[in-house]
This record gives sequence, C-alpha cells and structure tokens, in this order.
Amino acid sequence: MNNESCKNLQVSAISNIGNVRDNHEDNLFIPNKCYIDEELQKNIKSSQNNIVFSYNGKSGVFAVCDGMGGHNAGEIASRMAVEYIKNNYDSFLKEDDKQLLNLIKDLNNSICEYGDKNIGCSNMGSTFSSIIISNNKVYLLHVGDSRIYKYVAGNLTKLSRDHTEGERLVDAGVVKRENLDKFPNRKLLYKYLGRKGELVADCEKIDVMAGERLLIASDGLSDTLSTDEMLGILKESNEPKEVCNNLIDKCLEKKEKCADNVTIIIINIE
Repeated sequence: MNNESCKNLQVSAISNIGNVRDNHEDNLFIPNKCYIDEELQKNIKSSQNNIVFSYNGKSGVFAVCDGMGGHNAGEIASRMAVEYIKNNYDSFLKEDDKQLLNLIKDLNNSICEYGDKNIGCSNMGSTFSSIIISNNKVYLLHVGDSRIYKYVAGNLTKLSRDHTEGERLVDAGVVKRENLDKFPNRKLLYKYLGRKGELVADCEKIDVMAGERLLIASDGLSDTLSTDEMLGILKESNEPKEVCNNLIDKCLEKKEKCADNVTIIIINIE
C-alpha cells in the first residue's frame, strides 16, 4: 500500500449480544480509543440494541476480541485486551513486527497474572484479531478464531488462520473439512490470550489497495452466516455502517443459530 493507493480509511464497528447469551464477552477497538468499557458492557446485557462506533482517518489500530472463561471472566479478558491497546497505542503503530509480537506476549502475561490472582478468572482468555495501519503499511496481528477477511472485486478471502483443533486436524490431513462437524472439540482453541507459557501470535504485513475492504469479526458472525451470505451483503452496499447493520440483522434473523455475541469492524480503504 502506498500514498497514491490510500488516501483515507472509512470505518464502522458494531457489536450485539446475540439471541441466546446473557453475557456480552466480545469487545472491539477502533481509533479515538473507542471500545466497550465496563459500564457499556453492563448496558448491553439489558438491551438488544447495537453498539456502534465509527472512524475516519489515515491510520489506526482496529481489533476484535472475543472473551472466554467462567461467569464474567471472558468479558474481563477481552476488555483487558482492548484497554491494553489504548494504553500502548503508539507502540502498536511503530511498524515493527517484532515489537507487535512482544506486545502480544506482554498482554498475554498480564491476562495470565490477573487470572491467577483473582478467584473465578483462572481460566479466562480472549481471542485477538487486529489490523494495524500506519504510514501506509498494513499488519495483521492475530490469535484465536476471530477472523480477518479482505473483500475485493466481489470476492471475500479469509486472511487469518483459525487456531482451533479442527483446523489442526484438517492441516494434518486427519480429517476433511466437510467432515469437521463430527468432531466435538473442533472449536477448541490451542492459541489464545490467557494461555500459559510463551504465546507467539500470527503477524504479517499484508497488501491492500484503494477500493478494497477489510472485515474483522468474532466467530459469532462466521458461525451464523455462511461465506456466501456474508459476500452477498458486502456486495449490496459500499457504506461500512450499512454493511455492519445488515450483517447483524441477518445474524439475528437466524434465531437460535445466532447463539453467540457478534462483533464486526468494516474498514474501507479509500
């Protein structure tokens, strides 16, 4: 990506508790330090309203974090992750893949330490899927099974890798992807924030051009809608806010299938 190929980022973010859960364990981060704080998390639990943020600018850190663990612990882990971005924002923008990996290791240690010291949080964790755009360089930084996609010319491509036991089985040739539904542990994460020991995130520089669109989402989206359904909605509109709302609406129409929180960030590269 160069100065001629990118003049602006138009961004919308949305989160919804979904149709089944009582807790909202997803979180997100976009520039201007917008994220779902503790008070907003409490309000989400008592309301079916969407939480919506927007941003326009030339650079930024964009992330979706999906918490897991005991009662309330998942939402603490995902909130700690986005608050860490807020507190270390400039460090995330320094265009250094080694530094990005070290930031994730430091964040992971913080979540592990918090879990060890607080009753009820010992097994808490969170995914972390982010796009960092700075000085016309774009990095993908990712742990877990929230996903990062690129939409261009009517095609939707998954850029991130799911760190699940199911994906490991497929990669090892043990099982074919179409048969994964038969394996009860297919969604079990082997890499996530809160995992003990050294954590090495996926980190890579990616190429994007003006006219392309990036999508970051928790697995509440991909578990509810097929790739074709997502693609159809992306084709309907170029406005990030409209696309976010349409994706959420389509998920909520699925009733019990939309069993998880759903969080989405759309980034238009202009």
